[in-house]
Formats: sequence, structure tokens, C-alpha cells
Amino acid sequence: MTNAQAQEFGLLTTWDLFRLVRSYLKLHWKHEYIKDLFYVSGRIEPTPKHYEFIGVMERFWERVGVVGVRIETSILTRGDRIAFELPIEFEEQEVTSLQVDKNPVSQAETGMLAGIQTFLHKEQLKKGTRVFRLMQL
Repeated sequence: MTNAQAQEFGLLTTWDLFRLVRSYLKLHWKHEYIKDLFYVSGRIEPTPKHYEFIGVMERFWERVGVVGVRIETSILTRGDRIAFELPIEFEEQEVTSLQVDKNPVSQAETGMLAGIQTFLHKEQLKKGTRVFRLMQL
């Protein structure tokens, strides 16, 4: 890592490259979303630039298909598009239902545990899964 930063070249694992390519093809990302990743010095984090980290998944209520996401860095609004960082690829969805303390809300703020209805299954989402909001570029 020290050499990569000193020599100004990037390091990306083959697995991370595979995950990026798989998500790029599946989700039809524009090449602008990932091209700058390949010009970074040091460890390259395989996250496209149109993704903004908002928090991590803490709970999953299987019976109702709701995931609990602890909002850490931003505000999440109903209607936003989010992405879950799964082990092999990213999965995107729209926030159609948003709750805090079992009450419907239009937005969830930093520190809140937001309940978001999802089509994903408990086997796909594990505690600690990173969640991102898609930004318009």
C-alpha cells in the first residue's frame, strides 16, 4: 500500500474488479460513474462515484420484508434510489416505504434507524451491509 501511494498507482483486487464489472453490466451504469476509480493512488474502493454512503443495515424483519438501516451520514427521503453492497454485486431499489419507530415518515435523518421495504431476502442481506444513496450527476 505504501508503495502504491508513493508511486501513485492504484491497487484493486481481481474480485473487486469482477464485482465492479458485474454491477456495471447489470445496472447499466454510465462509464463516468467508475472511470475515475482507476486513477486513484493506493487502495481502490470499488464504489462508483454516483453512490453516496448513508449507513449500514442493522436488522431484517423477514415477515414484512423490511430492512432496518442506521442512517449515519445523510438524510434519506422516500422516493430516493438506494443500493445495497452485496457480496457479489450491488442491488438497487427505490425507497417506496420509509418508517421510523413504526411510523411512516417522508425522510429519515442521521442517527435514525429507518425501516425500508425491500424485495431482497434475508439470505442476501447480512448485518453490516453497506447502503448507498444514488446521486444525480
